[in-house]
Amino acid sequence: MPNYLTGYLKATIVILSAGLSGCDQANGATESGVYQKYTNGPFREPTIVMSPGWRMDDHGKEALIFGSSQCPDANGNTTSEGGCVLIEDHSETVAVIVVDATKQFRRQETWTIEHKKDRTIVMRPDNSYVMPWVK
Repeated sequence: MPNYLTGYLKATIVILSAGLSGCDQANGATESGVYQKYTNGPFREPTIVMSPGWRMDDHGKEALIFGSSQCPDANGNTTSEGGCVLIEDHSETVAVIVVDATKQFRRQETWTIEHKKDRTIVMRPDNSYVMPWVK
């Protein structure tokens, strides 16, 4: 990774009160299905990417989320894979499909994006935070 990005990657993006550090992303730690990519150039905030089927906590129940965007590859280029949720530095809201993992019931939600100095907060329509599913 170029040295001029190292300092830029030190900022931690907090999603759902669980963070992903830029250094973790540079080392390929994307097991959670949420990662950041520089799709807008190296000197702008990275795009937060939620992979299709990312598992979230839906008030104590497991749910899967899907978006309507094409997913970026490791270099930030658009791929043919769809269903990603992309949160860019200018995003104020994002539309997602939430699927109950057991009943397969689906619903549309619009999440509110709040950009702070060193973090991005994602909130659901009921004002709860979007949180990853933890077994």
